[in-house]
Amino acid sequence: MTDERIESEQPGAADHHKPDIYFNAHGGRAVLTDKDARQHELRPEEIDPEQSILAQRADLTDFDVIIEGGTVQVFLQEGSITIPATRLSDGTLRYLCLLAVLCHPTPPPLVCIEEPELGLHPDILPTLSDLLREASGRCQLVVTTHSDVLVDALTDTPDAVVVCEKHEGQTEMRRLDKADLAAWLERYSLGELWRKGELGGNRW
Repeated sequence: MTDERIESEQPGAADHHKPDIYFNAHGGRAVLTDKDARQHELRPEEIDPEQSILAQRADLTDFDVIIEGGTVQVFLQEGSITIPATRLSDGTLRYLCLLAVLCHPTPPPLVCIEEPELGLHPDILPTLSDLLREASGRCQLVVTTHSDVLVDALTDTPDAVVVCEKHEGQTEMRRLDKADLAAWLERYSLGELWRKGELGGNRW
């Protein structure tokens, strides 16, 4: 299948419309739901087919986005069943929001996310780790976390981790040094070292 763009129709003065849709060579579909992204008039080759909602959920067959009355309405399709976003779990909604932020092809220079693991199924955290690493190549990304799984994703780049601790009523921040951890990292992942108390940042 060749790349093909389907333009959304603008029905007169109504604010009810669908965003532009791109079909890629892999048969995946990426929908631009963000007004700012649509204004950039992105080309199909600029969209990674693996960075779409359908690519993240094997049970989804389609989805739709309607912008109306200042709101964004999302509908997911599982076979013959249409599920509005209002029926989705908090974790699913949080993950969709994270996808919108992390998969944005032209993000702002700085993106800060506090504890992205909250409310998500543990099985999705490795995928979230990959998305965070990919997004960090397009912007400066600052993430706070209590998840050893997300810390594990930085085992090859421990100097990207800043440990925050409270001492005598003050917060101290210390960046990890890869050379200092070289011997440990031959046997353990970064998340394992954190759980063992070797990195600091442990509550008890």
